[in-house]
This record gives sequence, structure tokens and C-alpha cells, in this order.
Amino acid sequence: MKKTNQRIHPAQQTANFYGFLPALEHIIDFKVNRADEEKTKIFDKIKKIPLLEEKIALTRMFFEKKMSALPQPSMVFYQGPIHRDGSRSTQSHTFNLEIIGNPKSIAEALLIETAYVIIKEEYADCDVLVEINTTGDRESFSKLTRELKAFYIKNIAKVPPSLKAVYKKNIIESLTTTDKKAVPLRELGPTPLGCLSEESRDHFKEVLEYIEGLHIPYTINPFLVGDISYGNETVFQIHITHKKNGTKVIAKGQRYNNVARKYFGKKDVSSIGASITLTKNHTECAEKTKENKYKFFFIQLGFEAKIKSLQILETLRKAKIPVYQSLSNDKISGQITLAEKMNIPYIAIIGKKEAIENSVLIRDMNNRCQNTVPLSELIDYAKKL
Repeated sequence: MKKTNQRIHPAQQTANFYGFLPALEHIIDFKVNRADEEKTKIFDKIKKIPLLEEKIALTRMFFEKKMSALPQPSMVFYQGPIHRDGSRSTQSHTFNLEIIGNPKSIAEALLIETAYVIIKEEYADCDVLVEINTTGDRESFSKLTRELKAFYIKNIAKVPPSLKAVYKKNIIESLTTTDKKAVPLRELGPTPLGCLSEESRDHFKEVLEYIEGLHIPYTINPFLVGDISYGNETVFQIHITHKKNGTKVIAKGQRYNNVARKYFGKKDVSSIGASITLTKNHTECAEKTKENKYKFFFIQLGFEAKIKSLQILETLRKAKIPVYQSLSNDKISGQITLAEKMNIPYIAIIGKKEAIENSVLIRDMNNRCQNTVPLSELIDYAKKL
């Protein structure tokens, strides 16, 4: 019997390079259990898991598989949507990325960079733009809700009659309305960015610095909120614009840190996910990927180094040089220990000094010899090794 080779989708190759593992190779089980049904009570007769249930399943597995004890935050990808028995839909054209257990701004940077690269390659004839916002932490969101309610009580006479009941039920709807009569009033009211706590403001500022450092075109939309039934903090959309076909949203993503608290009564689990729409002729994804023989373990020290590291990683990806990264880890000892356990022959180190000088320190893990290599020469140097 002739064997058929399963084609690996370019999106899967990109996700794998940036550290995302296929869900079926990882420890995520998307099967919906009775506990999930009892917590949400909104499954009814549907066969596919809506986004909320999908995030609940991911969070449940975080606890059941004790993922917090892993050396790295879990990063997975899968084709969706997911059926209730855990299988993937063959009719779907979405590609999903998830980072679970990482509260830092680097998680947004990794996810947006990976999604952006996938979309740029999938829609090569289109312009790509990231639209981003944040609703902040619980403190920020509570302040936003209070200020919106106060604003609309004061201006209730200016609210279109058809929206008064909507706003009374959920005041956040006032931010996302497209009603022509309501938009001018919305522009005068409170926005999420104006209600951020200091911690949320600093987090979002770092996210933007990463995006700018990667030269990803973006715009801040103060009225982009996302799905507040499960999401909070950073939210983004990625648009593509074609000269003939116009503009459309091709990807959506947001943090859902509070799912653990809302549906499991536990501490927040810092998580972020994105769903990307792919073209119809590229929907099959292999369940297993070929094991990467990593040549380098990429080590970074400090915020400036992380920004530079993401730029370098994309350069290495284009050159098809396998590299393992641990950008969510801030301690050099932990990164080196992991590199030793994985038996990766070389480590590439970049700190604040290297980031400023546009260089990287390459260390041979066998003899501990090391050389400083200018970034302009890194690809040639790596290929010679």
C-alpha cells in the first residue's frame, strides 16, 4: 500500500518555529466534560464548542495536567473549531494559537508576531494592519464600567431609544455600537485607555513597544473591546486590505486571564489566544511535525534584548535555521539549564550590551568557547557551523 505524505501547512511551520506545539502532541484535551457543561449551562444542542467553551477546556487542562509546573508556558496551535468529542472540523479554515501561563507582555508580542507572519505569507498580495486595544485588569474594567454608566445616565436623553435597554443590560455595548446616531456621543464618553490602572498601562505600553520594535504596522482602536464574557486586557484584530477586494478582519485575539476565576473559582491563569482565517486551499494541518534538530538555543537578558530577539528570530526563520527560544524566561541560569537538558550544541546570547551594539554572543556548549558575532554576519556564521 502506497504511503501518502501529509502536507505540513506553512502556518504550522511558522507556529512551530516560534515555539508553538501541535495540540495533539501536547497535553491539551479539548473534550468537553460534564463539569464544563454545568459551569456554562449554554451548550444546548450545539455540536461545536464556542470560543468560551474552548477557553474553558484549555484552562481546565491547565489545572488537570499541572501545566504550571512545566519549565515553559504552554504554547499550542490547532485547527478549529473543535467538536465536543475533541475532534477538529475538516470544513474549518481557522488556525488557532494559544499561550497559557504567561502574564508578561512578551506573550502578546510572540502571539501577534506569529499571527502577523502567518498572515503576511498567506495573503502576500495584501497590506496587513494590526488593530489593538486593552480593557485593562479588573480594577481598570470596574472603573470603566462605573464611568460609562455615569456618563450615559447624565446623557440619557441623547441615547437613541432603541439602545437604552441595550445599554442598561450591558453598558460596554456603548463602546462597540455602530449606530450612526450613537457614535458621536460615544466619541465624547470614557474609553478603556482612560481608565487603566498603572500596572495595566505599563503592560500595554510594553506590548506596543514590542510591536514597534518589530516594525509591525498597527493602530490603537479605543473602542475595540472583544468578548467580555471570557476575555480581558489586551485585545487585537488583524486586517488585510486588497486593492480589489477591500478590507476585512482576518484574525482576532485577546487575553482571557479571568476564565479560571470566573468558571473554576481559582486564581487567574494568564492566557492569550488568537484565531486566524486561512484560505480554503490550505486547510490541512499535520497532527505531528518533524522533530526540529535545533542548532541554537536563543537566550536573552532584559526588555531591550527581547525586542531585538524577536527581530533576530524572524531573520533566522526566513533563513530556515532551527532555533529554540525561551523569551518568557528572564533568568539566564534557567535558560542555560534548559539548553543543556535539550543537548542543543550552541547558545546565542543577547543582553542589553549586545542589543545596543547589534551583535550576539555565540557559545559552543561542548568546549564553552564563545565569539561575538555582528547581527549582519549571523546567518552566514550560523550556516558555517
